[in-house]
Amino acid sequence: FRSIISTILVSAISYTERTLSTKDFILLVLRSWKRALIVGFYGTIGLDLGYIYCLFSLARPGSLYFGHVAFFTFYLACIVFYNIIYLHTSVFWALSMVISVMEENCYGFKAVKKATELIQGKSIPGCILNTIFAVLSVILFQGFRVIRGHKWLDRKSVV
Repeated sequence: FRSIISTILVSAISYTERTLSTKDFILLVLRSWKRALIVGFYGTIGLDLGYIYCLFSLARPGSLYFGHVAFFTFYLACIVFYNIIYLHTSVFWALSMVISVMEENCYGFKAVKKATELIQGKSIPGCILNTIFAVLSVILFQGFRVIRGHKWLDRKSVV
């Protein structure tokens, strides 16, 4: 959480064009870590419990009625469905994290409510942008794995 808090605070401070000493910046980070931790905890619990609920509530009845092939199909459908929901709700959770860091008395569900009010009507573009970044990060991650794998194979073949 320290890196998230630091990024939010550095962005906000640079936008206002004021300067802070290192000591003041550390104090700001220390003052806001509890609020960010609470929002992060709610977000993690909510999204993880939603994932477990989605898998077990949709996939298990399908497997009882249709068999193992349907179980696998329902399982994949649940994963796709959950990822779409996750990408949509993560926009709200990310903004609520920013709100909890920037505002002293706004954290937890109050920050989520305020984020929902701020995003109202703009959640679809945020979700699309979030999806684009998610796809790009997967492509980059897999690309680095391939590059690293080729280097490993080259070293092993030389020895």
